[in-house]
Amino acid sequence: LLFLGVDIGIFYLYKIMRGDFLTFLNLAGILRFVTAILSRFGCKIMVNFTMLMQFRHPQEAGGLPFAVSILTSVVGSFMAVYAYSNYYNGDEKIDNETLQT
Repeated sequence: LLFLGVDIGIFYLYKIMRGDFLTFLNLAGILRFVTAILSRFGCKIMVNFTMLMQFRHPQEAGGLPFAVSILTSVVGSFMAVYAYSNYYNGDEKIDNETLQT
């Protein structure tokens, strides 16, 4: 959960620094920021878990955040296998050979 929170936080900062955080919806007041937060959150979750190619568009995730999301997803899966095999000591632990196939 912490990993996902940091990932989304970095994505929000990237979008704010580029001046691309607010969405195309021209709403008034705080509603514009709430829709931007929800829209960017949904976009980031979809990119992280489905790698949907349509979100490579510059007004959605963009090329660099999309590539970084793919990289962190791949690296994160290997880190999860490593953490499970080295730190989990439960009764029904799966052996390393099965995990790495």
